[in-house]
Amino acid sequence: MLRPEQMRRLLIAAPKGEIDAIIEELYRHNVYHIEDFVPEIESPEGLSIGHPLPGASDAASALIKVRAIENACGIDPDSVEIKEKIPASRVRAMIETDLPVIQKQVEGLVSTRAKLEASRKEHEQRVKELKPFVAIPLDLELYRGYERFTVFAGHISHDIAIAVPHEKYFSDTVDGNMIVVVVPNEHREEVERTLLDARFQAIPVPNETGSPAERLKVHTRDVEEASRGIAEANQKLAEIRDRHTDSLVACDELLTADVERAEAPLRFATTEETFISEGWVPEDQADRIRDALERVTGGRIYIEELEIDDTSRVPVEYDNPSFASPTEVLIDIYSRPLYSEVDPTLMVAIVFPIFFGLILGDVGYGAILLILSLGLRKFFTGEGGRMLLKVLSYAGISSIVFGVL
Repeated sequence: MLRPEQMRRLLIAAPKGEIDAIIEELYRHNVYHIEDFVPEIESPEGLSIGHPLPGASDAASALIKVRAIENACGIDPDSVEIKEKIPASRVRAMIETDLPVIQKQVEGLVSTRAKLEASRKEHEQRVKELKPFVAIPLDLELYRGYERFTVFAGHISHDIAIAVPHEKYFSDTVDGNMIVVVVPNEHREEVERTLLDARFQAIPVPNETGSPAERLKVHTRDVEEASRGIAEANQKLAEIRDRHTDSLVACDELLTADVERAEAPLRFATTEETFISEGWVPEDQADRIRDALERVTGGRIYIEELEIDDTSRVPVEYDNPSFASPTEVLIDIYSRPLYSEVDPTLMVAIVFPIFFGLILGDVGYGAILLILSLGLRKFFTGEGGRMLLKVLSYAGISSIVFGVL
């Protein structure tokens, strides 16, 4: 308990024809930590990285589709609390039959939503451009098309007097004020200087015709219609999420495992006829793994236990009683102990709640912490969050006990 799980380092070699059965058996036991093969210049001749198993591409493609659906529907697999486990055979049937249908529905809704969002953004921009012109009693086509006159339209700090022949419209009902001035071309530079002295800022005239107020109503209505369409698409995506969350998460989990298994040979060393893998297993599981692999291969396998030296990067697996397991999260936040170091998890699991209770020592605060840790379990569905809440509940109980004492 004060030391990590003791590990053994195994070398596995077998014909390539047995690779499927060996990988399947290793993943079934779920205790084999693969060491990646890294080819070097000095590597033995003919030794290279393996190739994925058949079906890896299909599994990866299906996984990408599932995750795209999850992303579109706002599903976070890590935070979903599964109500019931679905058999793998049923999940595979869902991948074949239900997934294409769901994908088609989601892609259609996402495409529709994207078009509506682009349309809404365009109309919102038109609304923004039209608003300053609503205060001016001119149709939009009257701002352009002149050969002998120049039209100035924009915001200005205050109304101004213009000393040359002109036509002017000014409104202070618009943010930043609004001014429109029409002058003959020969007076253009003089009027431009006068406007700039009053901090004039030109704005583009919308490329439309008719009354600005009427055009503003049209674009505002289009914005509202696009918003309703977006809300409807989001509602349908939410309905898909509510109906299929569990099945999509199950597909994600199964396909992730399939891809990992199918791509395991990428971590092996191979020759034309054989493959070699090095990895770690817990000491108490090593003999069972050896027997299982020899059974599924009919003895067509070579397994050797390798020595562990000071340079070996041994994977660390905790070996603590159940009550101390939640504290492993706190240890991981700081740093997981090395294989050669003492594991402080058990000591921290005992000492931390005691010292917390001694320092706080209040029944009320302890009860609040306990209730809070129990209530938040509904929202923290991930394993790490649940572990932290257990540590918090232990601290709350300790505080209540010391508060009573």
